[in-house]
Amino acid sequence: MEADEIQRAASRSSVRFRVGPMFAMLGMAMVITALIIGIVVAVTAGDYFAYDKATRDAAGAGTGILDDLSFISTWTAWTALFVFLGIATMMVGIALIFSTIPSRIRQRASAMELVLPKVIEARQKPS
Repeated sequence: MEADEIQRAASRSSVRFRVGPMFAMLGMAMVITALIIGIVVAVTAGDYFAYDKATRDAAGAGTGILDDLSFISTWTAWTALFVFLGIATMMVGIALIFSTIPSRIRQRASAMELVLPKVIEARQKPS
C-alpha cells in the first residue's frame, strides 16, 4: 500500500464502526427506560399491596385498586421483553464495534510497514 491509500483508508470509517455505537446507545436507552418503568411499577405495586387482601379481593369495578392491579399486570408483562431486546441491541452494537478492530490493526500494520524503514534509516544516519 502506498501512503495515499493508507491515509484514505484511515480517514474513512466503516459502516459497522459508525452504526455500532448507535446500537449500543439505543440498547442502553431501552434498558434505562425499562428501569424507570420498573420503578414506577414498583411504586404502584407498593400502593396496591398496602391494602389488605380482603380489601383487594372485594374491590369493585372501576376502583383505583383494580386500576393499580391492571397497571402492574400489563406493564410487567412487556417490560421484561423490552429489557431483553435492549440488552440484545446493546450486544449487537458492541459486536459491531469490536468487529472493526482487525481491519484497523491491518491498517496500522500497513502504515508501520511503509514508515518503519524510513524511521530506521533516519536513526542510523549520524547527526
